[in-house]
Amino acid sequence: LSMAFFDKFGHTIYELGTDQILVRDIIQSVRFDFNENDESTLFEEYRVQDDEKLENIAYNFYGSSDYHWVLALVNNVLDQNNNLPKSDAILRRACVALYSNVDGIHHWESSANPGEWVDEFFVESFPVTNIEYMTQLNEDKRYINILKPIYLTNFVSSYFDQLSGV
Repeated sequence: LSMAFFDKFGHTIYELGTDQILVRDIIQSVRFDFNENDESTLFEEYRVQDDEKLENIAYNFYGSSDYHWVLALVNNVLDQNNNLPKSDAILRRACVALYSNVDGIHHWESSANPGEWVDEFFVESFPVTNIEYMTQLNEDKRYINILKPIYLTNFVSSYFDQLSGV
């Protein structure tokens, strides 16, 4: 694919701090709805490595990093910096920046039903630290769906047909 490939996408304004940047909008008004039956046929699950980017994954699966937008679209990844897993070192720095005390208690969870937030006075509860909480959020970003390469050409064609109103 050449850079002209991305000329098919419209633009949107992306706010970065106090700056506004004009970027290509790969999402636009096109949506794909996949049901559970589609998932086993069309996709394979992939475990994202720490700090791995969609461009690298697309290159490994599709032979071109230009298809990173396909991965972003099917996984609803709007921001790679916040929607993909981080390394422990980066996660720890983010935790310090956000909470200052990484070992401070973030919340309490039910011992009988881990994951359920409860009051600290709940009889059977345990504390979850800030770093444990952020680590769990990070792990929740670990798995994405990869559109199987045999469906890539049809997916891309269908996407651009929808963009052009065909």
